[in-house]
Amino acid sequence: MSKKNPDHIRRNQWRRLKLSIKMPIMIAVPTAVISIIAAVVSYIGGASELAHQKTEALSAVLDQRSAAVVEWFDGVETDLTVLATSVSTIEALRGFDQAWESVGDDPGGELRRLYIDDNPNAVGEKDKLSNADDGSVWSGVHDTYHASMRSFQSKFGYNDLFLFDADGNNVYSVFKEADFATNFLTGAFSESGLGNVFRAASEGEAGKVYFSKFAPYAPSAGAPANFAATKVVDATGAVLGVVALQVPINALSGILAQSKLLGETGHVYVVDADGRALSAVGRDNTFGVLEKLPDLPQIQSARTGEQEVLYDVPGVLGHQVEALTRSLTLHGVTWGVILEEDMAEATAAEADLAMSSLIEVAAVTLIVILASILIARSLTKRISLLASSVNGIASGDYESLVEQAKTGDEIGDIARALDRFKTALHDGEEATADRKRLAGEHEVVMARLRASLEALSRGDLDCDLGSDIPADYQDLRQHFNSTLVELRRIIAELSDSATSIQSESSALEASAEQLSNRTENQAATLEETAAAMHEITTSVQSTAKESQTIVAAIGEMRAGAERGGEVKNRAVHAMATIEESSKQISQIIRVMEDIAFQTNLLALNAGVEAARAGDVGRGFSVVASEVRSLAQRSSDSAGEIRDLISASARSVTNGVELVTELGGSIDEILGLVLDVADRMQNIGAASGEQSSALGEINTGINELDTVTQKNAGMVLEFTDAGRSLSQKAMALRELIGHFRSKQMQAQAGSRRPTAPEPTFRDEPFDVVSAPVEVRAAPPAAPAKPAKSVQPAKPVPPAKAAKPAAPPPPPKRAAAVGAGIWQDF
Repeated sequence: MSKKNPDHIRRNQWRRLKLSIKMPIMIAVPTAVISIIAAVVSYIGGASELAHQKTEALSAVLDQRSAAVVEWFDGVETDLTVLATSVSTIEALRGFDQAWESVGDDPGGELRRLYIDDNPNAVGEKDKLSNADDGSVWSGVHDTYHASMRSFQSKFGYNDLFLFDADGNNVYSVFKEADFATNFLTGAFSESGLGNVFRAASEGEAGKVYFSKFAPYAPSAGAPANFAATKVVDATGAVLGVVALQVPINALSGILAQSKLLGETGHVYVVDADGRALSAVGRDNTFGVLEKLPDLPQIQSARTGEQEVLYDVPGVLGHQVEALTRSLTLHGVTWGVILEEDMAEATAAEADLAMSSLIEVAAVTLIVILASILIARSLTKRISLLASSVNGIASGDYESLVEQAKTGDEIGDIARALDRFKTALHDGEEATADRKRLAGEHEVVMARLRASLEALSRGDLDCDLGSDIPADYQDLRQHFNSTLVELRRIIAELSDSATSIQSESSALEASAEQLSNRTENQAATLEETAAAMHEITTSVQSTAKESQTIVAAIGEMRAGAERGGEVKNRAVHAMATIEESSKQISQIIRVMEDIAFQTNLLALNAGVEAARAGDVGRGFSVVASEVRSLAQRSSDSAGEIRDLISASARSVTNGVELVTELGGSIDEILGLVLDVADRMQNIGAASGEQSSALGEINTGINELDTVTQKNAGMVLEFTDAGRSLSQKAMALRELIGHFRSKQMQAQAGSRRPTAPEPTFRDEPFDVVSAPVEVRAAPPAAPAKPAKSVQPAKPVPPAKAAKPAAPPPPPKRAAAVGAGIWQDF
């Protein structure tokens, strides 16, 4: 036994519930779902807006606190600048500097003894001593300026105030700690934060304030300290020293906490690039200044200078928080400012919104449920009255009135429809009796009709319906009997047509066999013609190819002759150039002969002058003799060169004449070659045209051969079709013989058809030019042809030619079956 589907069980349970229960559920559930969806959407939008507003408020607080920190440090810078430029400070520093040397050999040690060791006040209260009463100049200066310096330090809340001379000596401080009266260039505290800021101020420009890093300061019991310093100069610009202030670090924590918008858990703190706190962290100072903080995402973001808002991240105090980060740059140093607020407080507004939305949804759902119950009760009461009317109609009570029929709502529409249904149901019962009577008559008619159809299925056409059919079915009887009369007539005509088709198909089969023989003979003849045309086409194509080869060779000869002409022209030009050069050489030789002649005269004159000089000119005489001999040889050589050049010029002239004659001969040969090339090109073109024409003829013959082959196949198919037609005519006659009637038997003896004999004309049948049309015939297995005729291989034509229009078909002699042949 199969288990039922749980969904199916739930659907059945739902269907079994009463409408008074379903309606409140159907109204309340969608309303509750819609209310919940609306509340969720409203909550999402409201929560997002509240979170955005909360973030904007916290961001504004963080920006305000960051600005307050900057403003506070700007105030420190302003205070220090005012202090450094005041006349009192300048006079005090000048007085302490001058009095420093008058204290003794060890001014620092002496002053520490007087104002620290021998100071009756406790540690941290050493500032109460104004004069040590030692009678020294320094104590007098201290007594003069200590009150004003102490007042400034106390009024502005600084931890201490320092004065340094130009040599780095701490000549004054308010609280006189261990660093008092020490040298900050070479002393123990030279590398402290105060020492670093002193050197920066003394080496820097006047009027600029320098700040140290937050670091523990040993003289202040190792507590974290921060210092600011600037250079002190007089009216002439002379450097007197440095004034410095110890900045109160706790004031920074107070500035960061001054905002009511931080709530109960919000707090702001500052970190340096190393992740150390620069202000107290937490309202209970969980982390002090310069303590290493946990490596949290918001601290990493602040250290790198990023401005972010982080939700639900671990806080520095261990709670999940919303964190905002900023970067703050002061005097070239970048700090990170972080604001944290616990997620519980940050999302308190969203939680209140969620609770109010939940209460609203519950109230709306409760109201809808109560309203739906009241509506359901009013509707189900009316439906119950309507159900009682339905039960009365079901029990056969058609006289009672239907309840709620006079109301104008949908239930009234149902009641009125039910009243109409009651009337129709009453009328239907009366009509049922009439239908039973008609059903009996119908059964009788169907029995008679069934018997006639069974006789008709056995082939008996004498199965007319009798006249005892009920009056309502007389039209059916007449139509059925008329159909039998028409069927007997059609079958008789089909029998006659089958006999005629059988006789004509026999004649058609004989004619198709004769046509097949003639088509095969014609195909063989076309095959031989195609082979002969193929050989002729091949020969002409070979001739055309040889002509093209000769034309190509003559083209090369022509190109060679043209190149010979160009060579001749270059040779003539070269000979002319040589002839011109020979003339120039002759002129040069003539100049050389003149030079030799002049040289000879010069040598002769030199010899004459040497003879006149006597023994002194004997050396010149020898030189003149050698020069004259050299000039004579130059003249002889120039004559020989002139003779050679003259002979060469004559040879060049003869060469020019011969080359000119050779050029004329080459021009004549070139003309003959061009004429032969033109003639061979004409021969090649004619051969190509002949090859194209023969190719077209060969293509036409091949196409004709293909058509003949197709005609032969079609004749075979036609023969098979005729044979199949005869067989199907015999089968049709056998089928018609299944039907019998007295009228058909009486007409059978009066008709005996005879098969006609086909006649043919004596002239050959043109299967190519005659239009062919094959009518569709029943498919039959094709008979094997008596002779297989293979078409000749077609020769691809060189140029496609338009086939000639086929001649008109010859007239055929009229004969028995001529209509079939004409269709074929």
